[in-house]
Amino acid sequence: MFTGLQRDYLWADEGDTAVLARNILKYGVPTAWDGVTFTDSDFGSRLNDDFVMVSSPWLQYYVTAVSFALAGESTWAARLPFALMGLLTIALVYVLLVRATANRWTAATGAALLTLSVQFLIFSRSSRHYTLHAALTCLLVLSFTRLRS
Repeated sequence: MFTGLQRDYLWADEGDTAVLARNILKYGVPTAWDGVTFTDSDFGSRLNDDFVMVSSPWLQYYVTAVSFALAGESTWAARLPFALMGLLTIALVYVLLVRATANRWTAATGAALLTLSVQFLIFSRSSRHYTLHAALTCLLVLSFTRLRS
């Protein structure tokens, strides 16, 4: 999941995330206009009149912006937090399965199957919202399992 995160260029949507994250560091919000360059792949349909992204939740952009602030702007820094969330998702799947089945073998098998899923690994290596959704969904389900009524 972590090997070669910097190897390939960011693909289109990852680049979108990175540009909006960079602009968050400059302006505080994910804007497609930095005063010099307008960056948007949908002819402005996802932006408001101030060129601020309004069609997607902002969490992925802020996560990437924090990573850029801490590690510098790079392909590796753009992808790292999402790979970490993928790793967290695997751990959460294990915890959920232990709680649901009371069987560590079943939980380990489920976590191993997720770890070996090529699709999951590809999503985990992308600077996009995919693993944020997966980890936060697991946390939500885990919180429901703690309810007493």
